[in-house]
Amino acid sequence: MKTAVSLKDKINEVLALYSKIPPTKCMKTSCGDWCCTKLEQAKDKSGNFMSLPLIYTIEFEVILDFLTENYTEKEIEDFRYPQKKSPKCVFRTGKGCAIYPVRPFSCRVYGRKVPDVLWGIELPEGVADAVNCPDCVPVDKKEEDRFINRSYMEIWDKLHRLSRGIPIIKNECGKIFKSVTGLDELVILGWIERSCLLRKDIRWFESRFLLWWQSYSRLL
Repeated sequence: MKTAVSLKDKINEVLALYSKIPPTKCMKTSCGDWCCTKLEQAKDKSGNFMSLPLIYTIEFEVILDFLTENYTEKEIEDFRYPQKKSPKCVFRTGKGCAIYPVRPFSCRVYGRKVPDVLWGIELPEGVADAVNCPDCVPVDKKEEDRFINRSYMEIWDKLHRLSRGIPIIKNECGKIFKSVTGLDELVILGWIERSCLLRKDIRWFESRFLLWWQSYSRLL
């Protein structure tokens, strides 16, 4: 009989994956204005965009767990529900990254020379060049090559599998979510978008969710 894996066990598994990723070094004196900001081409014609970080469900839980242990309720509220959504990542502060120890995999690979696969999705040739930065250099070239050749694809796949079965929306709201999207779950979503969906009540789902989905599903 298969033993159910707890959310905390999944969080620890993600942290173990992160710990095996070889470090890189930024050759600029100040980093983050580029790699922590949404690319212009990621916006639709109306200017809508998915917030950063764009993450798997399990990574959302990893971040939330870290925030709960290290920040006040007010600070967490500000991170989850900013007054104005910005192309810049909400965790990018004047002191750097507020969640740096648990920053998601997409942040850890940003700047590297990687295959044309992001968030586990195979993309057209050359697309991943947009996330490559010449100022981001591996500390150990041999370790970096092993990571790209052996672990890069496996980690995307593992994050996807660890995210399965963690519901975004529960109860009656969840039924509307499924009837509109045709999905039981949505394993990849922006930090702010997921936070906001979790906060919405049944009235919002009944009256607004369809329009929200028609706009934001195109951005995934």
